[in-house]
Amino acid sequence: MTLKLALAAVVVVGCGLCGAAMTRSANRRWRLLRETADGLRQLRVQIVHLQEPLDRALRQSGSSLFALAADHLDGASCAAEAWRRAWETAGRRGGEGDCLAGRDVRAIERLFDRLGESGRAGQQEAIRACLATVEAAAEEARSRAAEVSRLYTVVGLLVGLAVAVLLI
Repeated sequence: MTLKLALAAVVVVGCGLCGAAMTRSANRRWRLLRETADGLRQLRVQIVHLQEPLDRALRQSGSSLFALAADHLDGASCAAEAWRRAWETAGRRGGEGDCLAGRDVRAIERLFDRLGESGRAGQQEAIRACLATVEAAAEEARSRAAEVSRLYTVVGLLVGLAVAVLLI
């Protein structure tokens, strides 16, 4: 009987941890989108107002994804190619950006298609459009993360309890 109770406790804890892991994933997307939005605001200042070179502006933006793209600028023919190379590693499972949705990535891709390819006004417009998309996605991710955090942890514990009852 003691073994069954110990096994039931392990099952409940394991299911609860699974629910908590799903909650962390949703929170991670929200944090990354928030960081990216902040980075876009700083990038606008760096490029449009201070007229910094693109690689320096990307590194000083405070966004880890943008800094990663800046690291690939040397061997790339344009900013879009640098982003694609950076995304190959950041977008993989376990990578820094693996939590982003496809529409999030497409908005950033559209930005990098125009960075360094047009004048200040064109780049400012590209940053503004990307920022609007990322901010909307961040707000959606925030509400989703709040919903998921309330739901999945409790559901995980309840599923664990149900399995534990069946074991006993």
